[in-house]
Amino acid sequence: MVLTKEIIILRPGKKAPFDPFYLLWAMTLNVVREQWKRIVFMQTNREDVGKRYLEIVIPVPKDRKAADDASREFREYYTTIAEARSKLSGYLERVKDHHFFVTGAESEVGEAGIGGRGRCRGR
Repeated sequence: MVLTKEIIILRPGKKAPFDPFYLLWAMTLNVVREQWKRIVFMQTNREDVGKRYLEIVIPVPKDRKAADDASREFREYYTTIAEARSKLSGYLERVKDHHFFVTGAESEVGEAGIGGRGRCRGR
């Protein structure tokens, strides 16, 4: 991953009839990605982009239910990953037999590494 100072962070505003999952859904539509190519990736000087990102047009749902319906698969994917990470983190915290990093399981840091004591019981 390469990050430069031209990072643009987008979040739905308080009045938006959608949540971040819908925004991600909308921003990954091919028609929207093509707009980004025109505005950002075709620039010779990225500092020139300025507020041109405001020219990007995304589909705006008629209401929150329509937004949630459209972005259901994105929401389920990311919430399922978050639940699985929490479950694995809980297991690693309880058992303490593994050297494996999962965000949220970094309570023990030392020679054994993050998230485990480095013991092996031959299981």
